[in-house]
This record gives sequence, structure tokens and C-alpha cells, in this order.
Amino acid sequence: MVEFEFPAHLKERLGPLNDVPVQPERPFVLCWLHHAVRGHENPALDVAVTIGNQFNKPVLVYQGLAGRHRYNSDRHHTFIMEGAADLQRELSEREIAYSFFLPRAATEPSPLKKLMRRAAAVVTEDYPVPPFPNWLKRFADHADCPMLAVDCACIIPMKALGKAYDRAFKFRSKTWPEYEKRTLQGWADVTAEVEPWSGDLDFETVDFSTQSIPDLVARCDIDHSVGPVHHTQGGSRAGYQRWDEFLRHGIGGYANLRNDAAVAPPKGVSRMSAYLHHGHVSPFKIARDAAHREGKGPEKFLDELLIWRELAHNFCYYRTDIESLTCLPNFAQQTLAQYEQDRRPHIYTWEQLARGQTHDELWNAAQHSLMRHGELHNNLRMTWGKALLQWTRSPAEALRILIDLNHRYALDGNDPNSYGGLLWCLGLFDRPFEPPQPVLGKVRSRSTSTHRERLDFDTYQNRIGRPAGGTCFRVAIIGAGIAGLTAARTLRDHGHQVTVFDKGRGVGGRTCIRRRETHAFDHGAQYFKVSDKRFARLVDSWQQAGIVAPWEARFGLVANDGIELDTPAAPRLVGVGAAMLSRSNFPTD
Repeated sequence: MVEFEFPAHLKERLGPLNDVPVQPERPFVLCWLHHAVRGHENPALDVAVTIGNQFNKPVLVYQGLAGRHRYNSDRHHTFIMEGAADLQRELSEREIAYSFFLPRAATEPSPLKKLMRRAAAVVTEDYPVPPFPNWLKRFADHADCPMLAVDCACIIPMKALGKAYDRAFKFRSKTWPEYEKRTLQGWADVTAEVEPWSGDLDFETVDFSTQSIPDLVARCDIDHSVGPVHHTQGGSRAGYQRWDEFLRHGIGGYANLRNDAAVAPPKGVSRMSAYLHHGHVSPFKIARDAAHREGKGPEKFLDELLIWRELAHNFCYYRTDIESLTCLPNFAQQTLAQYEQDRRPHIYTWEQLARGQTHDELWNAAQHSLMRHGELHNNLRMTWGKALLQWTRSPAEALRILIDLNHRYALDGNDPNSYGGLLWCLGLFDRPFEPPQPVLGKVRSRSTSTHRERLDFDTYQNRIGRPAGGTCFRVAIIGAGIAGLTAARTLRDHGHQVTVFDKGRGVGGRTCIRRRETHAFDHGAQYFKVSDKRFARLVDSWQQAGIVAPWEARFGLVANDGIELDTPAAPRLVGVGAAMLSRSNFPTD
């Protein structure tokens, strides 16, 4: 750190990840962006440019979309690359080099380590949720040049507060006077004083000006069952267009309308969380624009943006257990444990929850909004989340499924604010409530039936029931095998009308059952195994529901010395029912 000189507004935001000297003989300063994907009002980029100016080095901005993130899908890849396309344009205008790495398979190694070995220094973002803290530590431990992390997300840097806060009123009391000063301040981008870097890279980089994002997404080995959200395009231009619409038509009524999920945008809520999460828009500009407006609407919006959003960032920054019940306040941990054995009115599998197939219409509609549109109204999310405590086998399972559903489908998933909201459903940032309720104990309850009474449910359901692209297609699928059924289900989950045609009397293709008089037998595949994580989560649900089960038959392999028992690495699974019964008629030894 002693080797660098920074202006105060940048210095307060950064911290060293290692203690290694600058490598001045190397050709560039590397700026690794992942959640501040914008070419303006970007503290990490400005820190990198400042270092480059001091050492007469150009900046190379690197962005990668690795295949190892647990929720990679068409939805997230599309939004991220739409933002990257805008970043490429902005950096070109600022004469800063940019590279984007897109692996086809999860096993393809990232070029980031090689780039770091060519860098005089590395600058990246300080992002406080999994997997990034561990990633940064691992990279920094092996770096042979200085590596710095910069807070690009918060108005008051996370590290400046010194500890995690567990209640909003305490956080507000500590921070509000400082927010009142900071929100009105402008931001001046640092100008690069060195010619842009034009060297060669030893990996293929994406040029978004010539390549099709849908084609790029299609080639990736990711979850293709979670489709893009066409009405929410990624990138700074789309983000600021939505923000301008909200400023003109929505922010004035925000205080009164923000809790009503049936209110159509741009009134009600801003729907800016995905753009803030990926850093396509500047939180400094958003706060500044709102602070320059008067009225209860802008005031309440700023309270949500500054207090509740940054409270969640602050909490995640100082805790390492945000995916565990141990991060909850003591009262919540104790009361959830005390009432854990209470009888649940319903227990649903992951698949039933993901597809919105519960007994509760409001909850299903909220889940369909998440699954189809990649967003869930903030106030309704609280009711949606608390219901899962009563429909899962334990609080730990409820938290696991909350994280999975939110991060898998929401465009703002895996955000500190998401963790704050999900953990609030289990008691975080809250106080105990009396009298204790079944299952919930002293954790605040929110009834889906009560919530439904205070909104126009039909209006809400009609809007979120439409596909994200706006048009409901009628699709015919020929063949009711595994591929055809999977395609049909994916399209149906995204709101389209699907009819499946097959020449057979049943569905399943090679996995279906043939019947002859009193017997049934498998004509094709006798069993199946699971080797793909995307398929595994469905099979786990089927096992929980009793639809499939391990086949306990013994298999032998004929060898020179006789028959050897074959023990599979993964269980052989079969359908439970007629197919299972048919096996009892045949010897298995």
C-alpha cells in the first residue's frame, strides 16, 4: 500500500489482499471485474487507472464467466453478457483494453491466474458473499504481485463501520448523518494517461460487437432450463432507462405503493435490484438522483437503498456463516430449535416448490414470478420466505431451499441484499414476537391468506402468469421420451402452452413400461443413474416423493474366474409402482 497514492474517496474503499511489491517490469495493471460491471463511477476501475498512471502502465480489464458457479444458467449468463457488451463499449470510449472469457465447459481452466502472473498489480472488487471471499483469498495467496480489493457497492464503505449491525435502527443511527453528506456528492472518473494496452492474449476473448449473445449462451454447458428474462435486459443503458422511468412515474408514490405487488411498474417498486447487484448502474448515481428529489417517496426510497441494502452488505462483510442458522440472533436460533419438532401442515419437495405446485395460490404465483420473470416483489418475498419454514422438514432445510430458489431464478440472486431478505424471514434484523407460534416459535409470522386479502390477487396473477417475453406460444412436441418431456416441462414452466404427441400409449420413451395381460416389464432402460447435478436435484425430489427408489438387485459380471459382483459407483434407480412390482416376478440373483 505504501507504494500507491490515492485520493481520499478511493483510499477509504480499498484494502490489500496480500503484501507483495509492484512488478514494474510487467506490461499492464489488471482490473478484474465481476459485480461492478460498468465503465463509469467505478471505484475498482478508478483505482486500477490511478495505479497505471503512477507506474506508466495501461489497464487491462478482465471479466470471466466461469462454469463453476453453482447457479449458472441461460438467465444469468444472458444478463451478465448483456452488461458486458455495454461495458465493452464504455471502455472502448475511455480507451481502456477489455477482455471477456467464456468457457464452454465448467472444467475449462480460467486464464485469470496466467493474467495475474503478467500483471504489475491486480485490482478487483470486495464482494462479501459466496463464493467470492474464498476466491479472492485463494488468488491473493498465490499472487506474485500486489492484489487490492475495492468496495464498489456501498455509499459508506463496508470496512469503514468496523462491525456487523443486527438491527436497522442501530445502523441508521450510526450512518444517517454521513449518508446525508455523501448522497449529494458527484463522482469524477479517473482519466487514463497511458496509451491503451494492445498486446496478445493466450485465450479466446469475446467481442460482443460481432458475436451473438444467444449463440454464446447456447454453446455453454450450463442449466438451459432457466431461460432469459426478455423484459429485463442487462446492461447500463437498459438499467438507466428503467431508472429514468421510475424517477418520472414511480418514485413520487413509492412510500404509499411500494408494498403492493399488484401495482404495475414503473409505479410501485423500482425493480433496480438486478442492475445494482451486477453493478450495471452506479449506486452513487441512484442515491444522488433520489436525494435531489423532495417528498416522502424519495425519502423512503433512500431509506431502503441506504439503510436496508447497506445493512445487508455490512452484515455479510463481517460474517462468514451467512448460509448457516448460526448467523441468526440468539432468540431466533433458540426458538427455531425449540419448535423444530412441531408437526408441519405440509411437506413439499424441492421440485414442487420450484415449480410452484403447493396448495397455496398466492405462494405459487410468487414462485411463478420468480421462475418466469426472475424477480419477486420485495414485500411479497417476505411472505413467500416465511411460508417455507412451515413446509420443509427443518429450519436448516428451509434456509437451504430459500437460498437455492432465490439464487437459481432471481436476476438479483446471490446478492448481499438477497441474503439479508432471506435471513430476515428466519429472524435476522428482527426481534422476538409473542405469543410463540407453531413451527415459527417467536419468529415473526406472515400469513399468505392475510397478504392475499390486501392485494388485487387476480391482477397480480394475470401479470406474472405471462411469459417473460410477453407472448405465450403454442408448441407441439413430437415424442414423449425423456428429451421431449423435459422440453415440454421447461416450456410450460416458462408460461407457454405445450402439447406432446407420441405414438405409444404411455410416456417415457425407452423408460416406459410395456404391459402384457397380468404382467408389466421394462422394454428399454431397466434403470437409470444420476451423473449430472442438474438432474440430481430433480431425482432427489422424486425419491423424497416416493416416485423413484434404488434398485437393490445384485448384478454380476462374467469374468475368467466366474461371476464377479458388480457394485456401481452410483445407485441404480427405478420407478416405484408397476415397474417396481414387475421386478418381483424375475430372479435378481
